[in-house]
Amino acid sequence: MALRVHSHQVLNNLIDFKHKVLRKEQRIEEGSYEEETRIYPALIHSKTGDIRFIKQREKIQDVAFDIKEEEGWDIGDWRQIHVIVHNPDKGNKAFEILDQVNEKFDEGELEKIARRIMQETLEVLNKKAISYPGEGRVEDYVLNDVSEFELAASSEEFLKSPAFKGAITREQAEGLLTSKEVGTYLIRDLDTVAESTKCCFVKENGVNSEGFILTVKTDDDQYAEYFLLKNEKWMVYNDNPDYQKQTSQFASFEHLLFSIPKVKKAYRS
Repeated sequence: MALRVHSHQVLNNLIDFKHKVLRKEQRIEEGSYEEETRIYPALIHSKTGDIRFIKQREKIQDVAFDIKEEEGWDIGDWRQIHVIVHNPDKGNKAFEILDQVNEKFDEGELEKIARRIMQETLEVLNKKAISYPGEGRVEDYVLNDVSEFELAASSEEFLKSPAFKGAITREQAEGLLTSKEVGTYLIRDLDTVAESTKCCFVKENGVNSEGFILTVKTDDDQYAEYFLLKNEKWMVYNDNPDYQKQTSQFASFEHLLFSIPKVKKAYRS
């Protein structure tokens, strides 16, 4: 039975972990850990929950160049962690996250979205580990077939969210945000003009896409709107019908939100 994953970022974390495991770059920690405990060093982004597995003894500064190349990300937003894998027959959960010196990781260093992504990543790993048959490494068993992790449809998430308001106008969207704090956003269906633009984009590129409009309260009585398209990635449409020239593309909705100035929280009634 497939395990449900509610975020592209969680799925990306699992895929990156699988690649790390396949490279077999684990080490056996001596001293405070038993022989069969594996430690996988990684970095976690404090705002998005993106987990990047790194080589043994690598530090943030060692991978700074690669991280700086990614749009909108600052090296100071990353934290070093260890993903610990235990034998599940020891009475512990198979997977946990500790800090770089193998102490309890302070989740307070992460923003709310990042904490949720980290917690769901661990939850999915440990749920799959429950059925571990006891042969081989538990991480090999859990990550053997990533297709067993079923991604919940993004549109389904929006439809269930209080922030999704469906077919309302820009004026109605701004009216709903009037009494909310700066940084609150909501999502609505495309208006006639945006829907026409989306259809042209799909026809031009042969890429089936969902479309939404994100409205953000940026200041008192000031609002900004963003035309979003969703296919294999999320993007903020930049008025260019050429898919290859859509430079603002993101692996998850959480990444996209992080790129938009002043966004803080979703609308709630």
